[in-house]
Amino acid sequence: MGEWGVAERVDVAGGQVLGVRRVGVGGGVPLVLLHGFPVGAGVWARCAAGLARAGFEVVAPDLRGYGESRPAAGGFYDVAAMSGDVAGLCDGLGWRRVVVAAFGLGARVAVDLANRHGARVDRLVLMNHWPGGDGGEPEVFGEMGRHSAALLHRLGDGAGRVGFVSGFLGGERGWCPEGAFGPEDVEGFCGEYADADRLAGLFGAFQAASGARESSGPGVGERVVRQPVFVMAGDADGSLAPDFAERCGTAYPEVVGPFLVPGAGHFLPWERPVVVERAIASFCADLRG
Repeated sequence: MGEWGVAERVDVAGGQVLGVRRVGVGGGVPLVLLHGFPVGAGVWARCAAGLARAGFEVVAPDLRGYGESRPAAGGFYDVAAMSGDVAGLCDGLGWRRVVVAAFGLGARVAVDLANRHGARVDRLVLMNHWPGGDGGEPEVFGEMGRHSAALLHRLGDGAGRVGFVSGFLGGERGWCPEGAFGPEDVEGFCGEYADADRLAGLFGAFQAASGARESSGPGVGERVVRQPVFVMAGDADGSLAPDFAERCGTAYPEVVGPFLVPGAGHFLPWERPVVVERAIASFCADLRG
């Protein structure tokens, strides 16, 4: 499939089915694009074709519980389960070694993949996220994790649920500048969360991280990443930890960056797609031949 289109359904392992989009099929450097909360893989739509033209074979899955992917097999929404999904996806594609680009929750999954399946990860390109395994996340993550039932009750009806999620895209929570997403974009990314069960699934990763939900295995996010890591971040993202740069230096001994993108928020692949394309292509120039 040469352009961003309808997701394929892929059974990755253990009965988990992911919605997956592929661009540049048939050659190029294997590149996995991982999204963050609360958007699905569609947040990469503005980058994927350009990355394919730059010499990458691109795959962008919806993480379990998001978008076209099915609810979590076995009820597990932890980062280890999600990185296992990505490893299974790569196995199915015959990819032995990949580059991973990610932000937000997806960056946590990418780091877990690099630590748990290190031989298959060549390097990482990480955008706005919360490095290390010892805090630094926004307070709302704790609310979605430890107090999710009360939060769902307080949100009330479908409009309340959609309003809560869309606040992360509309500037109200300070994650990105107002207007970064148009009304139709917000509806496209958030409309499905009018369904209480869909939103409850979205909270699963935060429940697992807070210990309020069983995990599929021990976390490895606190380990340092030994692969080369390029880090960039929108400087208008109010969710970034004040000591973001220091955290990156500790978590990623081989880090290049972090580089700040002026005026951009949390969702760099959507807000600054050309900058993201060029950064990934430059950091992987030696792999592209």
